[in-house]
Amino acid sequence: MQLRDSTRKPMWARNAVYHGYLVGEHQIPVYSNVIYFHPNAGRNDTGVYEYSWHGYAYTLRYKVIRLIEIEGQAVLETQAPGLLPPLRL
Repeated sequence: MQLRDSTRKPMWARNAVYHGYLVGEHQIPVYSNVIYFHPNAGRNDTGVYEYSWHGYAYTLRYKVIRLIEIEGQAVLETQAPGLLPPLRL
């Protein structure tokens, strides 16, 4: 979860570290989602980092979710308890 754009390390670099650690430490598949909260955050994040060099290739993909792009009414209509705020009486 990311409130604003990364300032020190780009998101793709941070994800590469997370993936490398989890795969190396636990030998498990990793599926990443990055959720941007601020309306201006993540605008340039494509969710892909890749390079190739001398016949080698590396690709890292992760899902980018920008809350500003999600239609709020559609979320409310799902009536999914995990997505709705608790009712305060």
